[in-house]
Amino acid sequence: MDGITINGQKADIVVESETNLGQVMAALDQWLDGSGQYLSGLAVDGTNYGSLSLDRAFTLELSGITTVDIITKSWAQLMFDLLSELRYNLELFGGAPREEQRAFRENWESSAASSFLKKNDKALQKSIIDALEETETPGAKILDLIDERLREIQNPHEEASALYPLIGESAKRLEDLNLDVQTGKDSRAAETIVIFSTLSEKIYRLLYIFKQYGRDFDSVTLPVDGGGTVTLNAYVDEFSAVLYELIDVYTNKDIILAGDLAEYELAPRMLALGSVLVSFAAGKGRKS
Repeated sequence: MDGITINGQKADIVVESETNLGQVMAALDQWLDGSGQYLSGLAVDGTNYGSLSLDRAFTLELSGITTVDIITKSWAQLMFDLLSELRYNLELFGGAPREEQRAFRENWESSAASSFLKKNDKALQKSIIDALEETETPGAKILDLIDERLREIQNPHEEASALYPLIGESAKRLEDLNLDVQTGKDSRAAETIVIFSTLSEKIYRLLYIFKQYGRDFDSVTLPVDGGGTVTLNAYVDEFSAVLYELIDVYTNKDIILAGDLAEYELAPRMLALGSVLVSFAAGKGRKS
């Protein structure tokens, strides 16, 4: 093999005991993890292997290869491209012959694209697999989920701005959780927990996307009970811990504690994180 390049630039990689391309890529995993870049595809002697065919490329014997160009992208670029390609294929899925549908299901679930999605959005990956297994024609619901993720990556500013009023409404419902239960509005209380959990997941996703686009989490601090401040990373960790506690105590019917956590711990934290999202949407918090 004459050489290995990364995005067209010569890479200082020496092949030693590796015999196939998969072994070479396994040795590069650590470097990729530390670079902020992710494997998007390969060009082997001029033949391109995308996210759905990487597994096939990994089996190629090095003895039969002259050049390899490793193609990497940022997390946001790779996720957007992967979901765009998947959405296109899903729209074709319903009109394909059954044998092709079966092959697509099997190939996608075991693909590098599915593996990447499982690591980065496990809930969406499972929803896609369920949609492919349960019906011959993926419904609008799974396409809507993919469209939402694409919007978040393509324009997190608009998504964050649109989300903030919903965060305010959810925080108010959290404050009313105890009263709803005490007055027999159990269905509304249960709905509040579902809405809150869904919004929390979206807050996490948008914060992560803004971080990928260069927002500086280290410079953002938020006030905590008892005085003082903590970094945004620490604040998110605390929010997550209380969220899990709320779900646990609510599931175990400890309604009074659930109401207290919702009103005094989660509602104000949710509003604070919403304010951070709005500041990021306004272009604040960029790394210099």
